[in-house]
Amino acid sequence: LALQFAGGLALALFAWAMLGDRARGAFVATLLLPAIIAPIVVGLYFRIIYSTDYGVLNWLLQAVGIPAVPWTSDQHWALVSVILASAWTGIPMMFLILLGGLLNLPDDVYEAARIDGANPAQQLAFVTLPMLAPLIAIALVLRFADVFNVFDKIFALTGGGPGIATETIPMRLYHMAFQDLDLGYAA
Repeated sequence: LALQFAGGLALALFAWAMLGDRARGAFVATLLLPAIIAPIVVGLYFRIIYSTDYGVLNWLLQAVGIPAVPWTSDQHWALVSVILASAWTGIPMMFLILLGGLLNLPDDVYEAARIDGANPAQQLAFVTLPMLAPLIAIALVLRFADVFNVFDKIFALTGGGPGIATETIPMRLYHMAFQDLDLGYAA
């Protein structure tokens, strides 16, 4: 969730401050592509990227002299791999919410801040973020609900393993119902 927020805020600030209307529209359209892909497809896509034998990520790491990383088979790396895959699909939604808020902020407040001598960092800290606080809260709540209930990406990527390293509540319920055949407890 923190990675999604930081990435979404950074991209929204970039699009708001640096891009014109036409370029912003193209940037938004391109950035939303990961969010419209089915989560099970995202899990399968990242499973290929993370593959120890033929994955693109390990190929790139080995090209610069770093040994292959067991992304989905090691207990610690499996959680990192799920977080990165989830962030890839969550950042665009956070970006879209925050960009909508940034585009609706009043210009006169920034003009007053500039007259008072505020630099861009002070404007961000004392003007932009406080005015975005309600939207930030809404975006975090919506993304938390999605992150808390993730099933399909984990199912396709790690199956909840190794062990229970990437097991979420919905994944645990699935295991109880369909692997342990304890339907009553799972319900």
